[in-house]
Amino acid sequence: MAGIDPIGAGQPILQHLREQTNETAALFILRGDQRLCVLELSAPHFLKIARGIGETEHISRGASGKVILASMAPIEIEPILRTLPKGLDKKQLLQSLESIRAEGFAISRAEVFAGAVAIAAPYFDHTRKVVGSIGVFGPQARLDQAWEKNAIRSVQRAAGELSSALGYGHQPSAAKRDKMSGLRKSSGRAAQLRLSLQRFQR
Repeated sequence: MAGIDPIGAGQPILQHLREQTNETAALFILRGDQRLCVLELSAPHFLKIARGIGETEHISRGASGKVILASMAPIEIEPILRTLPKGLDKKQLLQSLESIRAEGFAISRAEVFAGAVAIAAPYFDHTRKVVGSIGVFGPQARLDQAWEKNAIRSVQRAAGELSSALGYGHQPSAAKRDKMSGLRKSSGRAAQLRLSLQRFQR
């Protein structure tokens, strides 16, 4: 699954997400301490939220960035925290990352764009490493709690589909690998024991 382009794999997934939510859907990739918008499908409304392909933002800001940061390993997060934008509360950020990590998605309101609601979920590659995020955006004036609830499910499903397309989950977990390794070792020891017994019987 290595080498699969997330943009190509994400195009039909993002298209379906926009149809489900009826709002702007976008795909982001992690680049250093920034998240980069690499694909965006605008909402079919006159009043809409759009960022534009190529737009970047520090991953400590907004749903699409924070959900990536929350999915990174602690050793990767530490250097990112040293590049936080001025005025950002580190303690508050760490608390929000804990909540995002537990829920598996992030939601922000008027954090990057005034009057906007954003919902995002992370996606991963075949090495089980976070690659970026998928998000939907719309104006608060149009979106209610029912929309948010449905959008959260749709975004998480889309992120899961893209992760699967990139090979995430196709490899055995660490626990399974340890178990398989233990079984191979046990089989090896059993074979050595049988060989020893055969020699002894001779």
